[in-house]
Amino acid sequence: PGLVLPANFSPVFFPMGNAATGFFVIFSLIAGVVGAASILAGINHLRSWNAETLPSAASPALVAWTLTLLAMG
Repeated sequence: PGLVLPANFSPVFFPMGNAATGFFVIFSLIAGVVGAASILAGINHLRSWNAETLPSAASPALVAWTLTLLAMG
């Protein structure tokens, strides 16, 4: 109860770099997780290899690619 937050407190604080570094790290981690999920969907598509599984493999790959571009700034 006696503790107070510092004046310049940010929930996206990263101890090095500038103010955008924390956001870069968060978006990069999210893009990495979505990219790993798209790999799993791509492996499933390679196993069955038909037109029904192509959209379910391409959609997360496109989202992962877009999040990677967002993380790059």
